[in-house]
Amino acid sequence: MKKSILIIALFFGVTASLSAQTTHNISITDFQFTPPTLTIAMGDKVMWTNNSSSTTHTATSGSGCPSGNGIWDSGNITPGTSYTSPAFNTAGSFPYHCIYHCGSPYFMTGTITVTGSTGIFNSKSSASSLNIFPNPFTDLVTLSIEQGKNNVSMIKVTDAVGKEMKNIEVSAGQSSYSIDLSDLQPGMYFCNLYSSDGIMETRKIFRAR
Repeated sequence: MKKSILIIALFFGVTASLSAQTTHNISITDFQFTPPTLTIAMGDKVMWTNNSSSTTHTATSGSGCPSGNGIWDSGNITPGTSYTSPAFNTAGSFPYHCIYHCGSPYFMTGTITVTGSTGIFNSKSSASSLNIFPNPFTDLVTLSIEQGKNNVSMIKVTDAVGKEMKNIEVSAGQSSYSIDLSDLQPGMYFCNLYSSDGIMETRKIFRAR
């Protein structure tokens, strides 16, 4: 009987987890994506809405301008309309652009970062790791970085919708950082580790009330 109850509980727990998808919103106005960087969970979707008065845009995956890489392509998003992506089922960093305005002078580009089911995204198989303590924190948080073959160059702290809250450049050879986050509101944030090749790891951090 207990085994049956456990199986039922696990089934509904998995079902709830699969159905708890979130659709995140990105606004297209004034030849820019807002927010330009967004961190989401695996299984979530993203909806781009064109709030421009008269200009058509696209949200096309890939870093090559103007060609895409085939992961998704909105086609034309005319003013007042929206496009919703398929669910992001793979952790990683996904750059995208507007094929009409990705070059000079607009450079309409953005990035979607997808974290895994544990809330941790490691885009590279490397010896680099990030330890954060205390977590949850109150004012100060300390980051301890072990560096292998990839060099950490920058740490960014973003809120739950990808808005950048802190940007810290990392000095060569430095492995420990104490960051004052007392100006943040209580809640969940993402600590993003970058190398010269792009994002390396993302960890959830929580500011206590």
